Amino acid sequence: YAGVLKATGADVEACDTSEAAIQACRGLYHRVFAVRDSSDLASGRYDLIFSTEVLEHIQDHRAALANFHRSLRPGGSLVLTTTTYGPTIFTMLYTAKNGGMHPLRIVAESMDWLRGYFSEARRDDFVRKWCFKPLGGHLHGFMARKLRADVRNAGFLIERQGVFYPL
Repeated sequence: YAGVLKATGADVEACDTSEAAIQACRGLYHRVFAVRDSSDLASGRYDLIFSTEVLEHIQDHRAALANFHRSLRPGGSLVLTTTTYGPTIFTMLYTAKNGGMHPLRIVAESMDWLRGYFSEARRDDFVRKWCFKPLGGHLHGFMARKLRADVRNAGFLIERQGVFYPL
């Protein structure tokens, strides 16, 4: 995405926690830098923050949203994509089946997934148990309504939202 933005003439800064990703991007963009977390972003510096499939990997996603807001210039925009909770059941089913889990145990784990619809803590526990390793470090499974509230509480006005289902 950084390359697409650069191709439009944008002055792109790229950041990551991965040293390998940073090294791969050196020389491609105006500035490439390491971040420990979103608090490393400069205040009032950016017109656009494009965060795609990152929020689910951040321990304190609410602090990250607040830091994104703090880092934007007045009138700036956040483009955010992240995973939702619903599809995490498929990761669990695939992992459990391929791991030889007994079918009754799979049913019990599926019930834990259902309980996640009623509790953020249960959602996050389920995601950390079943999706952390297979999906590269997922910590959260977001419910759209709750995520909208978190985005608003961070100071953002939601102009557009949608659901993307990759094929």
